Amino acid sequence: NTVDNLPTTRETAMRKKRWILYIVSTLTILPAIALVIDYIQFADAPLPDHCVRVFHGHDTYVGAVDFSPNGRFAISGATDTVKLWEVSTGKCLWTKQEHIGVTGGFAAHLTHHITSVSFSPNGTMALTASEDSTAKLWDISSGKCLQTFPCSSSIESASFSPDGSIIATDIILGDVVTGKTLHSISTNGFFCHTNFSSDGRFVISRR
Repeated sequence: NTVDNLPTTRETAMRKKRWILYIVSTLTILPAIALVIDYIQFADAPLPDHCVRVFHGHDTYVGAVDFSPNGRFAISGATDTVKLWEVSTGKCLWTKQEHIGVTGGFAAHLTHHITSVSFSPNGTMALTASEDSTAKLWDISSGKCLQTFPCSSSIESASFSPDGSIIATDIILGDVVTGKTLHSISTNGFFCHTNFSSDGRFVISRR
């Protein structure tokens, strides 16, 4: 019954097309182009017919998720909480609550969401970014916070270079080993979704 009630691929495509047309009419051309590319790429993809795994444990909105390179683990970020999961069992391996920025309470849940999570290329570390103006580097095996990269304002995105030696947020470049800021990025406005080129020479962001 669940599968029967799912919208068809064509229905899904049409809904997304109407949404894109609305975005085109209300936003600037750059984000509209990004959404059109998304529509072209995914409109004909088959819909999943069942849920394989549900990871229970977060009490608030989950804002970011990622798979490890080998597919064994998943990481999630919700408000100020980071969780590492074993994919095969759904077991939570560790929980960390260090992206707070203020002393707990309601204010933290309102203003310090984790906005980005990603695994390092070799899968031994994870990187999280938050509205508390920090990016944090985690050891996967122990859950220990290895480095904290302070930034001047809320961070929307963070990623590893292809060799895993440098991290980039929408505000800084940081050294993974030393935790030092290598370069402050002058964006002159709001940028997000930061990624490295395949050779590690360039960083791209979406405004």
